Amino acid sequence: TGPVVRGDAGTVAAHVDVINEVSVEARRAYVAMARLTADRALANGMLRATQAEALLDVLAAEPAESSDPPDSTQEGT
Repeated sequence: TGPVVRGDAGTVAAHVDVINEVSVEARRAYVAMARLTADRALANGMLRATQAEALLDVLAAEPAESSDPPDSTQEGT
């Protein structure tokens, strides 16, 4: 909850980028949980509307294209 409740969109964006490199499914789960956390924090007065908007913009962004993993079948290169 840390960066979401703080309204730290930059940290959340960095998390999304790193998680996307590991697993698309993990990214989807993180985004879903962060959205719910932002909604609850906004409803409970822990997050300002402008912060929630910035967070939701980050969470709505399409993931950057990740590079293909190196070909591990190549030998002698």
